[in-house]
Amino acid sequence: MNKIIFFELNEVPQKIIEYYCRIKPESWIASNYGCFKKFSSYSENPHSLNPWNTWPTVHRGVNSAKHVILDLNQDLSEQNKEYPPLWDLLSENNIKTGVFGSLHAKPDDIMNQTYSFFVPDVFSQSSNCHPKDIELFQNVNLKLSRKSSRNVSNSLPKKEILKLAMHTRSLGIKTRTVKKVAHQLLSEKKENWKNTRRRTLQAVISFDIFLKHLKMTKSDFVTYHTNHVASCLHRYWAAAFPNDYKLNNYSTDWIRRYDNEILFALDATDQMLSRLGEFVQNNPEYKLIILSSMGQDAVKAN
Repeated sequence: MNKIIFFELNEVPQKIIEYYCRIKPESWIASNYGCFKKFSSYSENPHSLNPWNTWPTVHRGVNSAKHVILDLNQDLSEQNKEYPPLWDLLSENNIKTGVFGSLHAKPDDIMNQTYSFFVPDVFSQSSNCHPKDIELFQNVNLKLSRKSSRNVSNSLPKKEILKLAMHTRSLGIKTRTVKKVAHQLLSEKKENWKNTRRRTLQAVISFDIFLKHLKMTKSDFVTYHTNHVASCLHRYWAAAFPNDYKLNNYSTDWIRRYDNEILFALDATDQMLSRLGEFVQNNPEYKLIILSSMGQDAVKAN
């Protein structure tokens, strides 16, 4: 039986992946893209498309007319009985399962099943995780995400970050990641606008922790969810692809400043996938599946 890694790269269309391959032909993604089996799907969700309803369709196998999951932190007790997510079904059947950040993964689920590891989504109302030490990261993760849902706040949860910093090694956070975070904070001192890159660094830290637990547990099925590329696409599509618009109202200076932000986020993704690719190569019982749930396109440029 194959073991499966669900790498949930939220809202990243094929156009963006192919753009990255052209710009970065030596990247892991470009080097392996030709070997990927690629599938496109059509969503039959009758509601307006957004990740809150498309990811449950992926995880539960029915469209939103049936699962009716339309918002964050919705009470899912009825849905979980009738259309349980993959991780519940697998865990109930004694298949080693790990969940890291998938949308609508709830803290309450930790009490209901036996998981190798379980980290609820970034919109969770509590920082409960399994194992408990991951809560040191989740405390920081949730506070940063709540403060920076639209624009990144300059303030930092210093007490929580200090606690996290004292346990980086035991959590699996790499020294190179700590150096990247330090470099990021220094770069913000010189150019404050770069604080938007914190979202990508959050994903880099979370991936370190995820990969440690994947290697440690060798679970049969795992998920890892990241929104860091999608957040850049929402904000900087007009900078990376100014010609996608008949009228682009952003200034030349704005476009020049932000035209590499999507690439910055994709570089982090490429490093994650490179490490996963190495893991799969060393553990051939695993298959890596990269999912987006839905894509994006040019948004209004004004």
